[in-house]
Amino acid sequence: MYGQLQANSKVEACFWQPGEAAGKMMRVAGNIEFVDDPELKKKVLEDRPFLKEFGLTFDHPGLIIFRIAKGEAYFWTMATNFEPKKFIKFGD
Repeated sequence: MYGQLQANSKVEACFWQPGEAAGKMMRVAGNIEFVDDPELKKKVLEDRPFLKEFGLTFDHPGLIIFRIAKGEAYFWTMATNFEPKKFIKFGD
């Protein structure tokens, strides 16, 4: 997946909150940027100790962090399914 993201940085992610009907979703689309911050990597390992079971350390080349730095997002529910999307732009 890392190689694919290097070749094409455009992604879309979906976050789902269960609830009535189909719940609520937030879809985020944009371009990623890789983050090479040793302190952030230490924090990731602290917050997700199961990653250490895979042999990952803050300086392991397999621990890759990225963020969606620029793009747009919108919320979706079954109730708003047929309404026009209200995009929220973020980044530059």
